[in-house]
Amino acid sequence: MLLIITVFSLLFGAAIMMAKPKIEHLKDVMAKQEELRWQIDRDKKFVAKKSTLALKYDELSRLLPPATSADMGVHWQQVLERVASKNNFTLRNSKADLEKKIGDVYELLIDCKDWEGNLDSATHFLFDLQAEGAMLDVRRMLVMSTTTEKLRGTFALYCAYTRGQKKTGPDVREDN
Repeated sequence: MLLIITVFSLLFGAAIMMAKPKIEHLKDVMAKQEELRWQIDRDKKFVAKKSTLALKYDELSRLLPPATSADMGVHWQQVLERVASKNNFTLRNSKADLEKKIGDVYELLIDCKDWEGNLDSATHFLFDLQAEGAMLDVRRMLVMSTTTEKLRGTFALYCAYTRGQKKTGPDVREDN
């Protein structure tokens, strides 16, 4: 009798040891199925919103200005300087980076390594930049206090625009 119980125990243990990896694999497959169901539902919702998103895209793309010159870095630097001087906001070291193509929109980074102003001038400067429209976006800004009145720091300004024809050359970096 003890032999029968031992044999059945060994068979039962072996069955469990052989089934355990299959059970783990089944759990992984079920988790992947659930994730795929969620992604399919998300994608269906996105496709259902296609017409709304297309309208919003058309509306925003109309707000983006067309390129007015071959070197848009100079153009956006002039806009930045105009807004800064209007608000008594001092820009000491700003430099335009290479333009980047994202779809049919171009993006240019102007990295300002040093600025100075008081809280009022910084606030008005940022407000006037935003009033320029959807084409200017301050994505990173560092503010430090130097004295009781003066502030200093850095910021990164991204400028977006479109071009009528495709531009090629060493100063265009395409990211798709």
